[in-house]
Amino acid sequence: MSYFFEGWLLAAYIIIALIITAKAIYKNEHPITRSICFVGFFIYLYFLIDLTQFPIYVSPSMAEELGGNIFNSLNLIPFKDIFNMSGFYNIVATIPLGVLIPLITQRIWAFESIILIGICTGLLLEGLQLCQLFKIGYTLRIVDVNDVICNGLGVIIGYIVFKAGYTLLSSLANKTLSNFITDYFRR
Repeated sequence: MSYFFEGWLLAAYIIIALIITAKAIYKNEHPITRSICFVGFFIYLYFLIDLTQFPIYVSPSMAEELGGNIFNSLNLIPFKDIFNMSGFYNIVATIPLGVLIPLITQRIWAFESIILIGICTGLLLEGLQLCQLFKIGYTLRIVDVNDVICNGLGVIIGYIVFKAGYTLLSSLANKTLSNFITDYFRR
């Protein structure tokens, strides 16, 4: 049996996303801008979840073939083979999150908070893969501490890109646009 991020699971995700978006734009001074930010966030989140968690294959024959020692699917040694394409993809996959966090929350975050969010994002993604490993006895992925590090780095890079863009737009924009940008973010 295979599980994909589609059908009833996708329908439930869309309903939850719509409810959260509706609550976020209710009585907001910038409903269109906020709606665009939330729609972008939930589209990004869909692809991130689909990429990192699905498909999930549940098969007794695969469990026999791939199962056994679940510790073969774990890497708990930090910085061991971190500089490879997998690490690069993990960084790139979470860069948008660093940009979207301030956009959906309408606030400029402290850098320490962004670091914490980045680490928690990596822990959540890898933790869900670990749960899959324990639940069905095998996984087609490797649960890797380096992925947590790379995910955190991606969020930090995304936030730096956001801050650079925010600073540039605020300084270059005309007074009306500059006021809109600063009004959108609560300090």
